[in-house]
Amino acid sequence: MDTIVGKDGKGAIVTLVERNTNFTFARKLPEGKNAKALAEMVVIMLLPY
Repeated sequence: MDTIVGKDGKGAIVTLVERNTNFTFARKLPEGKNAKALAEMVVIMLLPY
């Protein structure tokens, strides 16, 4: 898991990579690198699995 922060800290992208299959998830975090928003987005991304 990693985050990519945009210019001036506005917006971010969270990425998740499954190492065995290289399956990659990426989602935009419009609020930037906020811990609560990041945790909620990770749960949403992994919920179907």
